[in-house]
Amino acid sequence: MGYQRASTLRNSRSPDGKRSVNGQALAVPGLRRRQEPAFRGRGPLTAVDGDQGPGPAPSYRAGIFPATMSASPSLAQTADRFGWSAQSLSRDHARALLACARRIEAAPPSRPLAGRHLAIATPTPRHAGIQQLRDRAVGLGARVSLIPVPSVDERSVAGVDDTCRVLARMYDALIVPDASPAWLAWLAGRCPMPVLGDLVSAASPAWLAACALAIEPDKSTQPPVLVLLERVGETVCSAWEAVGPVVGLDVRPRRSGVAAPVPDAWWQLDVDDQGQPQLVACDSTGTTQSFPADRMRQHHAAMQEAFLLDALGG
Repeated sequence: MGYQRASTLRNSRSPDGKRSVNGQALAVPGLRRRQEPAFRGRGPLTAVDGDQGPGPAPSYRAGIFPATMSASPSLAQTADRFGWSAQSLSRDHARALLACARRIEAAPPSRPLAGRHLAIATPTPRHAGIQQLRDRAVGLGARVSLIPVPSVDERSVAGVDDTCRVLARMYDALIVPDASPAWLAWLAGRCPMPVLGDLVSAASPAWLAACALAIEPDKSTQPPVLVLLERVGETVCSAWEAVGPVVGLDVRPRRSGVAAPVPDAWWQLDVDDQGQPQLVACDSTGTTQSFPADRMRQHHAAMQEAFLLDALGG
């Protein structure tokens, strides 16, 4: 059987329970995921592939989480799948993800996602942040397909159930970085596979958790104070108000020039000359020190990989 567009394939099940496509039995009974290569040059799908490798992908948990750690159920393990946003991250899961990221930084895993296939649906597939996220997944051994879509919002509901079923046969997980938290949760409830949201922007749970890696709240007897300057934007402030307690930080937004009193030393989230978020250490003497941008990028990359491993590692 030659490769055909997914929309033309007809799945059926014979009386003995074996699946067939267009009347031809599949080689592996009960096969759910697509085995042929990603579409290339057909319709809107483009793909950037890592080496899929033979056999099933190994579990990452034995190599990254210590045996004594009880990680909370991941997207790939729970029946009630939902998209990760800043508002949906739990304390236990955040701790497990932070521990995973620290182990990645200490000893990068060797292609734990070989054999997994990830789709990223976005209106801006050429955005630098999306390209970097793709590179992270490919570096972990996953095959990655970028799916350009005109928009991702509540109006994009026509045929979503059928689309989700088709995508679930082709991919192991879906990232929709431009979806709102509400739309993401709605979409994830209809997709029979893990669905993740934004892992790129300064309001994403991956970047917020990266700040926690930099601040290291677990080394303090009291939650470190993080003051949010007004110019970082309301979206980032709202995300931090949800995530701050989860990652062990005392977040204090500064709105209209007013903020709660701070201790002798605290952290501050500002923006640099290019409008990029910047983490700054402050003290009562007026001394400030910006957290190194290259180390912040490393922390963000480790958190992105931790989220990908959690969703795809099984």
